[in-house]
Amino acid sequence: MRRILLSIVMIIAVFTASSQFVVNFKAEKLKGCDSLTVQFRDLTTATGLEAWLWSFGDNTFSEERHPIHHYATPGDYTVQLTILRSSGSNLQTQSLTKEHYIVVNALPDTSHSTKIAMYNASFCVGFFGLSNADSLDYSYTWHFGDGDTTVGSAVLHTYASSGFYIFNMKVKNNEGCEGAVTDTINLVEFFSVPNVFSPNGDGLNDEFAISSDGNQLFKLQIFCRWGNLVYETTAKNVRWDGRNSVGMLMIPGTYYYNLTSVGGSNSIKKAGFVELAH
Repeated sequence: MRRILLSIVMIIAVFTASSQFVVNFKAEKLKGCDSLTVQFRDLTTATGLEAWLWSFGDNTFSEERHPIHHYATPGDYTVQLTILRSSGSNLQTQSLTKEHYIVVNALPDTSHSTKIAMYNASFCVGFFGLSNADSLDYSYTWHFGDGDTTVGSAVLHTYASSGFYIFNMKVKNNEGCEGAVTDTINLVEFFSVPNVFSPNGDGLNDEFAISSDGNQLFKLQIFCRWGNLVYETTAKNVRWDGRNSVGMLMIPGTYYYNLTSVGGSNSIKKAGFVELAH
């Protein structure tokens, strides 16, 4: 009798062990950048597997055994696989859930700004990559459109001449996610400066007049050859009639001028020599 009972217990134990199975799966990529495509593989080795149901953590599902899934938005995702198995006349289900299994990082912010400064015929432009609102480290690479490149979140670049330039900024974080943006910058001369004038009252070139679009305020300073300031004015359209601050006509000769912008979004400076002739 004892042998019969022992045999029955062993049969039940064998049947129970054979009826259980363990679900296992893996993803080819666990982390990546927006947007991320992941190959999932079922690693369950039991026989009699009939059906699969994947939940990818973003309210999407699949009934394939080895699905490929595309994550469209950043976040961390919990993945679950449920398998249906037939064992004799019985149907069994087992599940495996992996919490926060897939991590999709956002692409870096490619917002940027520029600030133009002009000195004589050259343009110095500041390029700024705007900071990202997270704790990741970022590296920036700039291509300025004139053959030069540099790195840094805030950089200065000097263009030798006016013109229309196409520049590119690439930003990469320490998770390997990279964003890029292409933009344009149009560098134009803000004014035209003569190099000679003759204040003799004949109506031709009587003033040292600097032509601009009339929107920017400028400060003009005139110095004699000994470095003394002889005239100064601030206006949107600056001009000098050859007289000093007390109204006396200056003698013919070469004078040094210094022109700087006052206020405004761009910094402008131009300096040089002008010939006063009678």
